[in-house]
Amino acid sequence: MAGSRLIRNDKILARINALMLEQFNTDAMFDSKILEIALRGKDSDALNAIKHRNDLKQRITKKVEMTTIDRPLAHLSDTELEELVKST
Repeated sequence: MAGSRLIRNDKILARINALMLEQFNTDAMFDSKILEIALRGKDSDALNAIKHRNDLKQRITKKVEMTTIDRPLAHLSDTELEELVKST
């Protein structure tokens, strides 16, 4: 009876939610979810959430290919390089 009363307390519920998030918000948990999705088939919502989390955690390095038509990158000034990076 006390448990059902306590679970309705906003502070206690917030702490329970924080502890659960802390427990389940781990790289290992997300890696196992990725494997589960890969084995089961396509689940686009879950995959998008995992991609977003990986971006936030910077777990994946994105490669960007930059080229110039008229000059090699080594011949560009710092200002030109900054502008090129901003445009990607």
